[in-house]
Formats: sequence, structure tokens, C-alpha cells
Amino acid sequence: MVRATLLIAVLGGLLPAQTVTLQGPIPAKPEETCSVCNTPVGPGGEAYLADGQRLVVMAAMRDELLANPLQYAKKYRPESMMFTVRRAGPLHSAYLWIGIYILAGLLFGGLSAHSAMSKGLPALEWFLLGFFFSVPAYLAVAAKRTTVEVPAGLAKIPLTRTPGLCSHCRAGNHPSAESCIVCGAPLTPTAPSEVRSLS
Repeated sequence: MVRATLLIAVLGGLLPAQTVTLQGPIPAKPEETCSVCNTPVGPGGEAYLADGQRLVVMAAMRDELLANPLQYAKKYRPESMMFTVRRAGPLHSAYLWIGIYILAGLLFGGLSAHSAMSKGLPALEWFLLGFFFSVPAYLAVAAKRTTVEVPAGLAKIPLTRTPGLCSHCRAGNHPSAESCIVCGAPLTPTAPSEVRSLS
């Protein structure tokens, strides 16, 4: 939330105020529609170019259009940050720093979450801390110690018992088995049965 508020504030200060530049007048066709009152302009109508967009006005509404051309030009152009007809200016250096700040947040958020998962800590919580606080959050989770045992990679879980091999058919059997599951030969259990310990 803090990062989003900061982004909005910075972008709001960087975006230029909306303006429009009029060129003209040039004669309008009588059947064209007035941009102010949406009726045919009739004889004596004029047309202006507002940043390349044609605005047509009847003689009686000329002063209204010239007083606030932006209001009528906005009807013909989309206004948003992603799709606009405003003239492109040089990219402000603050945009570069905002991008670096977000990328650093994603990088250290991911590193913090990975480190937290390997220690049995809540990953989402540490991702958010890493995203907003970057390096300090990553160093904090890296320095944490935990008593949770987490197997490394795909290694066998230490509590899993190794199967016993049948001396007759070499089939693998549970170490608590008393007979081979393949050939039925008697076996000597090497570990207690978990099923019996639960009963």
C-alpha cells in the first residue's frame, strides 16, 4: 500500500497538465456537426485543429469553443496513461528510478520468500516484507534460525525406513513385514509395525 501510494504521488507530479493547441480557423462544411451544441453548423461555420483533431463550431458558438477548447477536444480523444494522443516528451528520469525500485522489490521479495520457505517460515509474509523493504528484509530472514527440519532437495526423508529385501526373490518389503509380499517366504522384521503401534 505504501509503495502504491508513493507511485501514484510521483506519477501525479510527473504527468503534465492537459493542454490543447488550436490552429485555424478554416471554413467548415455546412453539414458538419458543431462540437459545442451537436447540431449542423450551417453557413459561416468554422473548423479548428486541436492537436490534429478537427473541431467544428457554428458562428454563434465560436466564443464558447475558444474559451475552453480542451473540454470539447476531450470528447474526441481517449485520455489515459496507457493510450493517449498527447505529444510525447522526453522520459523523466524518475520513471527509471521507479522501475528500478519495483524490480528490486520483486527480486528481494522472491529471495526473501525462498529463504523463508527453506526455514519453514510463512513465505507470503516475507515476500511482502522483501518487496517493500528489499535488502533489509532479505538480510533479516537470512539471519533467522529455525528448529524446523526441512529435507534438502529431493533427498529421502530421514524418518522413512529402508525396505528390506527378500532372501528368496529379492523383492522389496516393508521392514516390519513378516512374510514376502511376492513369494510369501517368511521374513524377520527389522522394525516395529506402525499399524500395531497405533492400535
